[in-house]
Amino acid sequence: MTYHAKATIKSVIQTAISYGQSVSKSPVNTRDFIRNRPQTSKRIAKVSIALTLAVGLTLPELFNRRYGRNPFLLGTIAIYLFPVKTVGGQLFSSLIGLSGILLGLAYANLVLFLARLIQNSHPEHIDDPRRAFLWSALALGAFGCGYVRSKIARSYLGINFFMVVNMFALIRGVDHFGPQFHAFFYVMIMGAGVSMLVSIAFWPEDRGGTLKRDTIKSFDKIKQVLVDIRRSVYTGVCDEVNTAGIKSAEAALGMSLQEDNYEISFSRVDSKVLVPLSKGLQRLNSTCRIFNSAMRRKHRVRNQRPLAQCSLDTNSDEVRKAFDAIFNAAAELLDTMTSRVEELYRGETLNITRVDHAGFLRKFTELNSLVIVDVQERRINTYRDLEDAACTDQINTTALDVLHIIQEMSETIGLMNPSSRLVSLIPRVFRQSAHERSHPRNCYNTDQVDGISRFDTMSRARSLMPPEESYVYTDATTKFKRVCIWVADRIRSVQNSRHIKYGIKLMVVMGLLSLPAFLYHWYEWYDSMRAQLAMISALVTMETTRGMTMRTAGMKLCGAVLGACLAWVVREASLENTYAEIGLTAPVGILIGYLVTHQRWAKSGTVCALSYNLILGVATVFKENGHVRDVFARRLLTLPIGLTVATFVHIVLWPYHARAELVKSLGSSLDWLHHLLFAIEASEEHPSLQAKFDGMAQKASNHSAFASSLLPITHYEVSLGGHWPYQRFENIVNKIFDIRDIILGADTSGDPTLALHQQISRSCERSRAKLLASLCNDLLVISHTLSARLFLPRHSSHSMAVLQEYTLQILSQVSNRTPSQYADVGRLADLVYEVDLLREEVDELTGETQCPKNGLLPQLSFVVRKSRPGTPMTPRARRSMSRDPSRDRTIGDFTRDPSRDRSIGEITIAESGNNSPTTSTYTSGNGKSVMWGREIGRGVEREIEGERERHERGRQRERHNADEDSNTSNSGNEKKPNYNEKKWNDSKKGDDNNV
Repeated sequence: MTYHAKATIKSVIQTAISYGQSVSKSPVNTRDFIRNRPQTSKRIAKVSIALTLAVGLTLPELFNRRYGRNPFLLGTIAIYLFPVKTVGGQLFSSLIGLSGILLGLAYANLVLFLARLIQNSHPEHIDDPRRAFLWSALALGAFGCGYVRSKIARSYLGINFFMVVNMFALIRGVDHFGPQFHAFFYVMIMGAGVSMLVSIAFWPEDRGGTLKRDTIKSFDKIKQVLVDIRRSVYTGVCDEVNTAGIKSAEAALGMSLQEDNYEISFSRVDSKVLVPLSKGLQRLNSTCRIFNSAMRRKHRVRNQRPLAQCSLDTNSDEVRKAFDAIFNAAAELLDTMTSRVEELYRGETLNITRVDHAGFLRKFTELNSLVIVDVQERRINTYRDLEDAACTDQINTTALDVLHIIQEMSETIGLMNPSSRLVSLIPRVFRQSAHERSHPRNCYNTDQVDGISRFDTMSRARSLMPPEESYVYTDATTKFKRVCIWVADRIRSVQNSRHIKYGIKLMVVMGLLSLPAFLYHWYEWYDSMRAQLAMISALVTMETTRGMTMRTAGMKLCGAVLGACLAWVVREASLENTYAEIGLTAPVGILIGYLVTHQRWAKSGTVCALSYNLILGVATVFKENGHVRDVFARRLLTLPIGLTVATFVHIVLWPYHARAELVKSLGSSLDWLHHLLFAIEASEEHPSLQAKFDGMAQKASNHSAFASSLLPITHYEVSLGGHWPYQRFENIVNKIFDIRDIILGADTSGDPTLALHQQISRSCERSRAKLLASLCNDLLVISHTLSARLFLPRHSSHSMAVLQEYTLQILSQVSNRTPSQYADVGRLADLVYEVDLLREEVDELTGETQCPKNGLLPQLSFVVRKSRPGTPMTPRARRSMSRDPSRDRTIGDFTRDPSRDRSIGEITIAESGNNSPTTSTYTSGNGKSVMWGREIGRGVEREIEGERERHERGRQRERHNADEDSNTSNSGNEKKPNYNEKKWNDSKKGDDNNV
C-alpha cells in the first residue's frame, strides 16, 4: 500500500471518529455546527434522505423483482447524482447523465443487432467472430468515451453511465441475442428521479442565493483590501496587501457565474448584470499585485538607505488626508452596495438604498486634481528625489486605479433595476452575447489547453507571418505541396493530442479487464463474480494525470473498504431484516453526507456510498451469492485488480508528467512575455507588431494559467528525481503573474500598459528601449535556465545598470522640462526588481533540485545543500571567502547588485587582478545567514554614490576647461593641453573597462 493510501485511510478514520465523538459527547457541538454551517447541514440531511430512499426502493422484493438483474443500479445513479447542488445544477447533471444512458443503450443495441448478423442462435456454442466483434465494439466505445471525457470535462457523468450500460449489456450479450433496454432504462431513470425529488422537495437551493452570498462576500474582501492600502498610503509603511481574500472571492464569484451559464434559475436579479462585477474583481486582483510589487521595491530601496533618508513618500499632508477621506468614503460606498444587493434579492421596490456613485466620482476627481497639483509643486534635484517621485507616483496611480474600479462597480450596482417578482431565467449559454462576457480572463477552455499541451505547428507559425512573407510562402510552393503540408500538420496534431492518448489508454484498460469475459465460457463466472465492478473501479480511477490517478486510487480504496465495513455492520445489526436495514441506512447516510460535502473527501464519500449500496443490495437481493462476508470478499478481490490495471497502464502508456508539463508551461509563459516585451520595444520601428499584442498577451496568460492549474496536481506525483520544491514553484508562478500584470496592466481590453506609456513618454526613448531589451534578455535567460535546470550567471542582471542610466538621463532633463509624473519610471523599476526576484527564485530552485539521478522518493527525500557555482575559483579567491568580512574596507569592483545581498546574504567580489567573480555565502553556526551582508550593501551604495559624485565633478571640470579654451581662442592665444581633462578621460576609460 502506498504512502498516500495509508495517509488517506488514517485521515478518513480520524475524521469519522472525531465527528462521531463530537456528535455523541456533546449535542451542543452538533447544534453549533448546524447553526454555523446551515447550508452544509441541509446538504448532509439531503444526502442521507436520498441514500435511504434509494435503498428503500431497491431492497424490498416488491420492487427489486421488477428491475431485472441490475436492481442496485438505482442506488448507483442516485449516488452519482447526490443532491448537493442547486436545483438548476441538479437538473443539468441529470440531463447529462440521462443523455449518457440513452446513448449507451442506443450503442449497445446497435452492436447487438450487428452481432446477431454474425450469430443469432445456439447460445451454448458461441462463435469466435461474435466474441471478437463484441469485445472490439466495447473497446471502441471506451476509446470514444475517453476522448470525449478528456475533451469536455462536463461530460463526466454521461460518459460513466454510457460505459456502465455497455459493460453490462455487451458482456451479457455474449449468449443473449435479444435487445437490452428494460433492464437498464427504468431502473436508472428511477435513480435519477430519487435525487431530483429530494433536491426539489427538501430545502431547494437556487443559483441566485449563491450569487448573492458570493457578491456580498466579495464586497467584504474589498473592504479589507482598502484598509491595507489606506494604511500604506496614509502612514507611508511598506506593508503589502493581503490578496488571499480577494482572490478567493474572485474565484467563488467566477465559478458561480460559470455554473450559471448552464442552469435554469428563478431569481429577481439577472445574473448577467453581475458579470461586470466579476471582471472588476479580476482587475482589482491584478491591481493589488501591482501595488504589492511597488511595496516590495519601496521596502527594498528603503533598507538600502541610511536611517535619516529612509522616507520614500513625497506626498504632501493634504494629499494624504484626501486619500484617507476617500478611502473612508469607499468603505461607506461598499456598505451601501451590500445593502442594495440584499434589498434587490429580497424583492423590495420601495425605499431602496441609493448608491451615490456620482458623488464618489466627484471626490475621485478632486483627489486626482490634488495629486496633479502636488506633482507640479514638487522639486526634483537629485537622483534620490527622482527615485522617490517615481515610487510615489506608481503607488498613487495604483491606489487611484483601485478607487476607479470600485467606482465602476458601484455604478453597476446602482443601475440594477429592482423587481418584486421571481423570474425564470434560461441558461446564459443560450444567450450568446452574455455568455461570451461571463468567462473570467484567466480561465481557459479545453481547446486552449489542448493547444498548450502540443507543439506549435507550421500552421500557427504561418499565422504570425507578415502578409509579404505569407505571399512568398504561397508563391514558392505548389498546391499539392501545400496539401501535403496540411495533412502532415493534421497528423502531427493528432499525434500530440492528449485527448486521443487518453482515449487509447482508457480503451486498453477496458479491453484488458473485459477480455476474460469473451474467452471460452468464462462470461458465466465473470458475471456471477460481478467482475464488471473492477471495470467501474478502473473507470473512476482513470484521471488525466498519473499523480491524480494514484490519489484517486488511494481515496477509492479507502472509501470502498469503509463502505463495505458499514454494509457488513448494518447487515449483521439488522439480523437480515430488510426494513431494519433501510432504517439503519439513515445514520450511515449522515456520515456519508459529511464526507461528500467535505471538499477533500468528496470522492471517498461517493465511493463509500457506492460500495455500501452494492454490497448491501447484492447480499440482500441475491441470496444465492452467500453471506455478506462472501460478497465483501468478492468486492475486495475485484477492487485491487481494477485499480492496479488502471494505474499500471496510466503510468506505462504515454504517462502524463505533470511536473515536466509545469516546467514547460512556465518556460513557455516566460518566452511569450519575452516576445511581448520585444514587440513593445520594436513597435515604433515595426508598427505591424502592435496588432499582435493581444495574441501574445493571451498566449502568455494561457500558459501561466495552465501552469497554475497544474501546480496542485504535482503534489501527488511520485518520482525518483528527489526532492520536489512545491513552495518554490508556487513562488515562481506567482512571480510570473506579477510580471505579467506589470506589463499588461489591470485592464486587458486595450494595449499593454507599457506600450501605452511608450506612446505617451517621448523622453530618453533610446534608453527606455535599451532597458526593455535588457529585460527581454533576462526573461529569455531565466526561461532557458528554468527549462535546463542550470545555475544562472553569477553576476547580477544588466537591467539594474540600464535602469540607473535611464533614470540619470531623465534627471538630466528635469530642469529643461515642466514637472511631470514618473509613474512609467516607477513601473519599469518595479518590473526590473520583480524580474530580479524571479532570478533569485529560479536560482534557489536550481540549488534545491540538484539531487542524484536515482534519488529517494518524495516522502523520504531531504532538501539538499546548494551546489557550488560552475565558475572556476582560484586559490586567492578561496582565501578571500574564508577571511573576516569586516576587514574588507576597500572593494575594487562590484558586479552584483547590492539589493540582492540584503535578502540572500551574498555578495560577488572581484578583487583587483582577478576577473572571475566569486560568490561568498557566510552562515553562522546555527545555519542562519550573518547580517553583515546588509552593511556591505550599504557600503556598495556609498561607493556608487561617491563614484557618481566624482563623475559629476569631472563633467563640471570639463565644462570649465571648455569655457577657458573658448575664452583663450577668442583672445587669440594658442590653446594649451588640458592635462586634467586627459587624466579624467583616462580614469573614465578605466572605470568603463572595470564595469
